[in-house]
Amino acid sequence: MTNKEFNDFLLWQQGVSFEVLNRKANEYAANNYRFHNFNIAKDILKLIGKIDTKPKTAFAFMTKHFVSLIDLLNEQPEELAEEIIAEKCGDLINYTHFIHAMLLEEKHKGECNCKGNNQ
Repeated sequence: MTNKEFNDFLLWQQGVSFEVLNRKANEYAANNYRFHNFNIAKDILKLIGKIDTKPKTAFAFMTKHFVSLIDLLNEQPEELAEEIIAEKCGDLINYTHFIHAMLLEEKHKGECNCKGNNQ
């Protein structure tokens, strides 16, 4: 890739990033503060201590979705699109499935068939 090709790519990518960040600001920036979710997530993550296991890592990733759901709960329900409600709730449901399976895997030292109590 030549310098010009890279510079053209970089300008294009910066435009894409600008568009995504502006669009997502409506979803993730509360009270017109772009770092709102990071502040809330930081406080939530303090509760789990050192992130040194797969389940804790999954919880850390899930925190973004918790903050998004908290923001959603603070909106007027009649203003919410059903697709957004389903997406935000579904994100958390999916992460609880990941964490559930990871905890079973750890409990059974990697030999778990992950059927929980239905084994």
